[in-house]
Amino acid sequence: APAGDLEARISVTATGAGSVTSPARVTVKDSDKPLVWLLDPNDIKGAFLGFSPLKDPDKPEKGPVGGIGGGPLGGIIPGTDVISVVKSILSLFSLLSVLFSLLLVFTVILSFFGGFFAFGSDGGPQDTDPEQPEKQDPDDDEQKNKITRLWFTKATCTPEKPATGQDVTLAWELKNTGKDDATSVTAQVRLPDTLDLTEVKPSTGSFSTAGGTALGSLGTLKPGDTVTITVKAKVRAGATAAKDATASAAGGHATPARKSVNVPIAPSGTVTLSRGQAAPQPAEPGKQVTFTWDVQPGTADATDVAVTVTWPAAALDPSTVTVRMGSQQPAAKNGKATAALGTLKATGQPVPIT
Repeated sequence: APAGDLEARISVTATGAGSVTSPARVTVKDSDKPLVWLLDPNDIKGAFLGFSPLKDPDKPEKGPVGGIGGGPLGGIIPGTDVISVVKSILSLFSLLSVLFSLLLVFTVILSFFGGFFAFGSDGGPQDTDPEQPEKQDPDDDEQKNKITRLWFTKATCTPEKPATGQDVTLAWELKNTGKDDATSVTAQVRLPDTLDLTEVKPSTGSFSTAGGTALGSLGTLKPGDTVTITVKAKVRAGATAAKDATASAAGGHATPARKSVNVPIAPSGTVTLSRGQAAPQPAEPGKQVTFTWDVQPGTADATDVAVTVTWPAAALDPSTVTVRMGSQQPAAKNGKATAALGTLKATGQPVPIT
C-alpha cells in the first residue's frame, strides 16, 4: 500500500431518520526496504520502466509486488538500483523546472518594468500632462520621418463629484501638437461601470456607441487642430466608488494619445423620519386630532425629496383635514396628500409635517 492515510467510511440511513456517517483512518508508513529490479541476467537490453516487476528482497520466494510506470530505460545491468536511477532523473527534471520558472519570472518582471516606464501603469500610453502640452512635440527622428503627435490637452468632469442618478458631462480636448497631418484619426471613449452613457458629441467627426464604449472617426487633424469630445452620462443607482473614464486616440503618421479623468461619486443623500406622534391620546369621536412628524436631513444633501401622507379617509371628516409640509399646504384628497420638498441640505433644519 502507498504511504499516507487510508480511510474507511460508514454511512447509515433509516426511514424517518437522518443519515449518519463516520470515517476511520489508518496511516501507512513509508517502507524502508529497497525494491530491486528483476531482470533476466541473459537479457539486459530493452528494459522498459513500467513493465518489469518489482520484488521484495527480503522475501524472494514470493512473486513480484508491483511495477513502476514510466518509459524505456535501455539496457540495465542486473542488480541495478532502478529506484535511485529514477530519483536521479526526477531530480534533474525538477532542477530544470526550477531554472525555467526563475527565467520566466525574470522575463515577466523585466517586461513589466520596461512597459511601466514606456507606457502607463495600466498598459496604455502615459497620460498626458495638461499643464505642459508642448513637451509632447515630436522628436528629431519623428520629424524626419514625418511622424506627428496626438495629445490630449484637457480632460474634465462636470460636476466634479456627481451624486447617484445625477447627469454628468465629460469632455476631452485632443490636439495635433506636431508639424505634420495626422490622418484617419480614430478615438475611443470608455466609461466605468458607475456611469450609463447617454450621448457623445464631438466638435468634428462622428461616434457610435455600444454599452459604455464609444468609437469615433475624426478624419484628418492638421498641425495645431483641436477636437473636443463631449460625453454625457448618468450616474448609476448604487454607485459609490471613484473610477476613471478614459479617452484614447490614434491616427496615421501619428503617435497615439490617452487620458483618463477620475469620476468620484458623492455620498447618496439620506433622510430620516422622526417617530410619528398623535395628540390627544386617546382621541374622542367628534374632536380634533393632530398627527406630526419631522423629516430630518442625513449626512449628505438629498435631492428631489417628496413626501406623501396618508390617513384612513373613512375615519376622518374630509372637510376638516388640513396638511402642512414645511411652508407648503398641499391639497388633501381621498385620504392622501403629496408635496415636493426639493433639496434637503445635510446641514439644514428638519421639515415639520402636520
